[in-house]
Amino acid sequence: MSGFGNNGGEEYLSYLMTSEAPVIAGPTEVQKRKDKLLSRLEKVQNASVAKKLADASAQNVAQFRRLSDEKLLSGFGNNGGEEYLSYLMTSESLVIAGPNEFHKWNDKMLTRLKKVQNADGSWNGHHCITSPVFCTAAVVQCLTTENDAEFLTNMARRTAGEKLAVAGD
Repeated sequence: MSGFGNNGGEEYLSYLMTSEAPVIAGPTEVQKRKDKLLSRLEKVQNASVAKKLADASAQNVAQFRRLSDEKLLSGFGNNGGEEYLSYLMTSESLVIAGPNEFHKWNDKMLTRLKKVQNADGSWNGHHCITSPVFCTAAVVQCLTTENDAEFLTNMARRTAGEKLAVAGD
């Protein structure tokens, strides 16, 4: 990870999106990590881009810690289609971030979603979005997100590169 050359921000963001980027536990460690990242990112010509990347990294680490918060997962106390959609979007984000956090999350989802599955194999929402077709589709996609890992990772890298190009202009 030494030096990021002319493409500093893009290469660094690619590094953050791999499983090599460590997950940090406590707020003090998050600040230390953020400070360390900021010092490394000084090589990037645009200081505002470097700060945005360091802030995003710190936020990412903080969000990883929240994944085990049962209050966060319980939503309104019962499942609606929007919870299933949130689970899917979280699965997609985690599969991009790397296998370690994704597998912990996916195991949690398998257990959680099995408990609320209907006898006919479908899922439905209990508020707001209630359609069994929508809810089942969201759950199936959530539980099979790993099958789309290559596509999702490539899209994330391409999108990140486009955003860095715009931010650097």
